[in-house]
Amino acid sequence: MDFSLIDRRPSVDEYMMARSTVEWGVLTKEQVIKVLNKDAHHVIGLVNNEFAGLGRAIGDGMYFYIQDLIVMPKFQKSGLGGGILQSLIDRVHTENGQSVFIGLMAAEKTQGFYEKYGFKARKSSAPGMYLFK
Repeated sequence: MDFSLIDRRPSVDEYMMARSTVEWGVLTKEQVIKVLNKDAHHVIGLVNNEFAGLGRAIGDGMYFYIQDLIVMPKFQKSGLGGGILQSLIDRVHTENGQSVFIGLMAAEKTQGFYEKYGFKARKSSAPGMYLFK
C-alpha cells in the first residue's frame, strides 16, 4: 500500500476521529485544541489523499515523548505506523541533535513493534510510573 507522510498537525476532527477508532477515550474539542498546540513534532499519514493515521511527539528540546501513534484500522499492518514513527524519530533528531531522549508508553502487545525501531523496555529496577487524575 502506498502512503504519503506530511508534516502537519492533525485537525481537531481528525484527532478526535482517530482516538475514537482505537477507543482511547473522548476528549472535548477544547482539550484537543490545547493538546494539539503543544506538539513539538507531528506527522499525518495519507493513503490516496485519505487521512490514514497520525503521530505526535511532545518535548522540551532534550527529552521527547511519542505521545500518539494512531493508524486507522483499515490501514494497519501496511507499514504506515512504522513510517510515521520513523518520521517522528528523524524529525526529533534533525531539529534537536543526536543526543536526545525519546520515550513512549506502548499499548498492550505493541512492544515488539517499537523494539524494531530501537526502543527498549525499562529495567524492572527502574520502573516507569505515572499518575492519572
